[in-house]
Amino acid sequence: MRVDHDRLELNLPLLAAGSLPSDEAAELEVHLQTCVSCQKAYHDYQALLQQLDPHEDDVTEDWDQHDRLRQEFLEKLNAERITPQTATKRRHTGFLPSAVGWAAVVVIGLGGWASAYHLHHVASQQEQVIRLMASGQRLDLTSPHGPYRAALYLSKNRAVVLANHLPVPGHGQTYEGWWIQGGHPVAAGTFGSTPSALKVPVPHPEAFAITVEPVGGTKTPTTPILVMATLPG
Repeated sequence: MRVDHDRLELNLPLLAAGSLPSDEAAELEVHLQTCVSCQKAYHDYQALLQQLDPHEDDVTEDWDQHDRLRQEFLEKLNAERITPQTATKRRHTGFLPSAVGWAAVVVIGLGGWASAYHLHHVASQQEQVIRLMASGQRLDLTSPHGPYRAALYLSKNRAVVLANHLPVPGHGQTYEGWWIQGGHPVAAGTFGSTPSALKVPVPHPEAFAITVEPVGGTKTPTTPILVMATLPG
């Protein structure tokens, strides 16, 4: 029934944040096995909330805008009168309709201005990733040994990798990218299955490849290449 679907959909942010009671979480996890739209929304929530990890150091905070942004968030919260009781009853109508609107939900779910302000910068990074994917040259990474594939969006000295059609890494493992120059691999960074921005530290790399490595990455590949693509000269 549609009513049940809507009720379950409302709990997706809470499940992603790990704050849903176990019985409701179990019910929603069963629903996720068959509902494609909820699967996508849940993965979007997970990807965004992972960026709120206080140990992440790749978000450069611009404190010059702190007061203005804080006031915008507070005005938005006051206007919508969101409370912990009503936040779970609001229907999600699309992934990140606006940085401020989603931040208002995160303020309630994770607590505090710090999370909301941090999210503003995360949302800005997500916008940069989207721009790179829209403007960059797409290259398909393929494998001669299986149906694996990934995509690389290349734009000058920046790139975005989308590794959503690869085998899931095991416990304690992650994907790692490699720029190939002169036959030698140069680490491009680790990433998951969601779009991830990469720097291109070497001039005119000849190829790009992906392997599975221990979390934290390695200096050289330790496992066979999953997918690879030759880059334009």
